Amino acid sequence: MDSIAVANHVLWRANKDKVDISPMKLQKILYFLHGNYLAITGEPLINEGFRRWDYGPVLPSVYQELRNYGGLPIDDYIKQYDKERGEFRPLFVNTNALPRFNDILEQVWGTYSGVSALKLSDLTHEPGSPWARTLPNGLITDNMISEYFVRKAFNP
Repeated sequence: MDSIAVANHVLWRANKDKVDISPMKLQKILYFLHGNYLAITGEPLINEGFRRWDYGPVLPSVYQELRNYGGLPIDDYIKQYDKERGEFRPLFVNTNALPRFNDILEQVWGTYSGVSALKLSDLTHEPGSPWARTLPNGLITDNMISEYFVRKAFNP
């Protein structure tokens, strides 16, 4: 799934609960969402690889789209060009194509939506985490993410 569509879906979920979400917090929730989705379904949710940046895993395309927000709350969706309509608009996850997506999103949202961006960053830095095992700016592989989240599910 396209990283921007998944990001917009998380932003939609935040708007639904009237929860402010900064770019950093969004990045970490996307990481936890992707990791849980991998662990539960065995399939990657996002078709872009996470990179090891100082404050945790980052999807570069999402970062580029939201970098102007800095640490401020995101107040709009990310718009992409829709070829069918010939206009820029926000695109979202096709939940019909991903039947487990909503359940996993609700689980991750319920666990992490009330946690600060810095605390979420700390959680990604745990010893033995995929972030900790990857070189700076290196690709955090889906295999590492999957193994870690499966292990965490059975040994919390």
